[in-house]
Amino acid sequence: MAQALVAYRVIVRPMTEEDITGVLAVDRKIFGRNRSLTYSDPVQDYVGGEVNLSCVAEVDGKVTGFILCHLAEPRLGMPKVAWIGSIGVDPDLRHRGIAGELVKALLKQCQSLKLNEIHVMADRHDEVLEGFLSFMNFRPAELVHYVRSAGE
Repeated sequence: MAQALVAYRVIVRPMTEEDITGVLAVDRKIFGRNRSLTYSDPVQDYVGGEVNLSCVAEVDGKVTGFILCHLAEPRLGMPKVAWIGSIGVDPDLRHRGIAGELVKALLKQCQSLKLNEIHVMADRHDEVLEGFLSFMNFRPAELVHYVRSAGE
């Protein structure tokens, strides 16, 4: 039986400290466990700070999606850029354009601040995320992320 798509009025707005509980609830719904300790300090890193770039999406007054983003300097001497730490949408509301609206809101903020780039790190094997990022006109960057095991 086909599911009927229900029209939702989505409001995207800057994230506030009061939204942290809703953001973590969406994150738990996505990952099935409490990962709140993986965010170093969401208030310091993503709400306020030098420039508040994080946004939430609301449906019926409830946080249903988020984009956590902060200002970063990728390398000493390079211009500051927006750096996305995480994007999440309530699994029950996916494929309805919410993540795209969050990215569009971030783009508007970056344009108003005259930031030239938005960066995000992604697992190169995550085809769903890669597809979304490609659809939103992100492309692989020239910077390369290196990692080394500490136990070697």
